Amino acid sequence: MTLELFEHIHDVPELLAKIRSVMGRLVCIYCCLENVANLTERRERGYFNDFGHAGLQETFIAGGWEVKVAEADDRQCLFICE
Repeated sequence: MTLELFEHIHDVPELLAKIRSVMGRLVCIYCCLENVANLTERRERGYFNDFGHAGLQETFIAGGWEVKVAEADDRQCLFICE
């Protein structure tokens, strides 16, 4: 089971910055735009944002994180940041 959290957040950069201020490590799974590119399907799932793999990595970095792991399968992307 995966918990789809960031897909449902309006301001992901702000949330990442807040998490960074209190945590030293972040592990998350995100359904990247490359995995579900159909915007209608994304909205039906309640997704508010549409990051691609590279764009989400850039968002982590901008929030003060160093991406240690960025792996993808056919549906989800795993990110481990410190």
